[in-house]
Amino acid sequence: MNKLSFFLAAVAALASVGSLAAQSLAVVRAEESADKSNVVFSLSNKNYAGTISVFLTFDQIRNSNSATPGATSKYEARNDRARLMTLTVADKELGGIGYSYSYRLYPGRIDSPVDTAFVYRMPCTTRRPVEVHKTVSVMEKYSRGQDDRKQIGTYFVLEKGDTVYAMRRGVVARIDRPKSSDVSRDVSFTTESLDLLIEHPDGSEGRYICFDPGHLFVGEGSLVLPGTPLGLAGAYDQEEYHISVQLIYHVSDPADPKHSRRSPAAATRHFLPLFATAEGPLRLEHGKQYTAVMNDDLLTADMSKREIKKLKGNKK
Repeated sequence: MNKLSFFLAAVAALASVGSLAAQSLAVVRAEESADKSNVVFSLSNKNYAGTISVFLTFDQIRNSNSATPGATSKYEARNDRARLMTLTVADKELGGIGYSYSYRLYPGRIDSPVDTAFVYRMPCTTRRPVEVHKTVSVMEKYSRGQDDRKQIGTYFVLEKGDTVYAMRRGVVARIDRPKSSDVSRDVSFTTESLDLLIEHPDGSEGRYICFDPGHLFVGEGSLVLPGTPLGLAGAYDQEEYHISVQLIYHVSDPADPKHSRRSPAAATRHFLPLFATAEGPLRLEHGKQYTAVMNDDLLTADMSKREIKKLKGNKK
């Protein structure tokens, strides 16, 4: 099992769409009312299924008290054509509103209050114990000793045909499909795998790495619950089947040299969650075996009282 002992996750390749052409996520448009009394700013052409964080800056404002020149405001847009804000005319006798603006977009929620004590369902079968291994950043492979590598996720050793299950309620925000179908039997890791990202209610996200390309059961925008079948486990070498998961969240990063009030920078952070096991909620340890559990407490953890009541009614 040497190939599994310290599985290397290529964070740079699997990380955030934000480092790519983030502005292609959507565009911010301004629409002036017919009587020139207000201007509505909204998000259009949204092509990302999850939440988009919008940082909107007004460079100049004339004849409106609705915004401050130079100030940057943050908005979270979950739907296409989501309204961000409205400028209202200060004095109609002076005519319409004069303005110029710029914006920056990020996939995901920034500085959301993430609950790192939340208990997640293990993404594997409940029928038998599975072995787990730690995953580390490939960037640390050469900069640190093997024992100093920081764990960023968990690798679940599975079998061919095993189903991978959602760990928490959320929306499938992105599916990354491999560009090539050629996989060598000697490969222990490749970025050419079928992966997906699920956005959770508290703003955290779950990355699921390495599905069988021919057996994915969800699409972008799908709502999933704990225990929802996502697809079948994949393998880089067609021999050792698994699923690797990472729990992440996004924070503003003033330490980034590119960060400014007008153009905020964001960073991704990893955390190791509590998983529900037959032994109780645990942070899984490298090299050990655990048995997953599934129950109503896990299913309803993110549900409102109304949703829970409706669920119980359907079970009668």
